[in-house]
Amino acid sequence: MKRFLGIIFLSLVLFFCEDKVSVNKLKSDIQLDTSKADNIIKTSRIQLIKDNRVTAIIYAKVIKNFEKNLIFADSGLKIYFLNSENDTVSTLTSEKGFIYPTSNNMEASGNVIVNNGDSLFLYTNKLLWDNKKEKIYTNDTVTIVRKDGFLKGVGFEANANLTEYKFKKVYAKTNKKRDR
Repeated sequence: MKRFLGIIFLSLVLFFCEDKVSVNKLKSDIQLDTSKADNIIKTSRIQLIKDNRVTAIIYAKVIKNFEKNLIFADSGLKIYFLNSENDTVSTLTSEKGFIYPTSNNMEASGNVIVNNGDSLFLYTNKLLWDNKKEKIYTNDTVTIVRKDGFLKGVGFEANANLTEYKFKKVYAKTNKKRDR
């Protein structure tokens, strides 16, 4: 019953709060005593909503709620980014993350991997999701692996399905020759 009430509380907070958090402010850069959570929920599912549409579904082994405006996802994070038809366009996995209920923005950190099926993989240590813009960002080093080669650079921005992306600075690039 306590788990059920916690899920309802988190869903209501995510749905009714307005945007007040900047995606440039990283909670992972500050110290947080994760043992002092207001609520702890195991094996959780959270939906991020924009304009009455689910933009992402977050699964975590452990969710810890803090200060009514911060949720810490610990012990394995998996996020499915959805398009307007509710199809999964990419999947993110990481060790942990922060969810900002007031904006539905999210930050993933620790061995972050994003893929859009089998054609493109993104590897980094930290990544931000801006729910309003439906874009991912990072100022960290990013490696993109495609079927035709790879790119490595610093600073990155992309749409949810990774079909449109740009680096601030690319410092390694290879293209494999295709067999004909």
